[in-house]
Amino acid sequence: MDVVDKMEDFDRRQAQARNKEKQKEAKLLADGDSIRKLAVERRRARSNAMAGGEDDQEDVDDKTVHHATTSSGTRPSSAGSSRRRPRVDDDDEELMAVLERSERRLMEMLNKNMEMQERRMEQERKQRAEDVARQESRDAEARDERAAHVRLMDALVHKLL
Repeated sequence: MDVVDKMEDFDRRQAQARNKEKQKEAKLLADGDSIRKLAVERRRARSNAMAGGEDDQEDVDDKTVHHATTSSGTRPSSAGSSRRRPRVDDDDEELMAVLERSERRLMEMLNKNMEMQERRMEQERKQRAEDVARQESRDAEARDERAAHVRLMDALVHKLL
């Protein structure tokens, strides 16, 4: 077998592997789509039954739980296995109090941050003003020194002429 035959064989095997993967993916997508549709239908049926107060055979079937280890286990969907806390009327008042405290703390924190930023900006302004004053005094000294040198050079030029 030469290199060309080996390459063709390799390409053919790669194409077959890709086709198998595509088929598997398509099957999984189709299965997932059908499962999703069934779940949506089941939810709609439950919500319609709850709204209408009906309890027909489909609802009984939906409330039946089938496990792999047992033949059939029946458990109503409202059997109390939920871990949620039961809602108490006082929860609304407590929640409002917690929210108000949280908002108050947030406002206090924001006010403190604003005050700190204002202080920092004021300090930066003072620092800039001091830096500008120092630079102006250095510039003034340099101008005076240059003026003195110019006068000295002027005097020397007049003496030489």
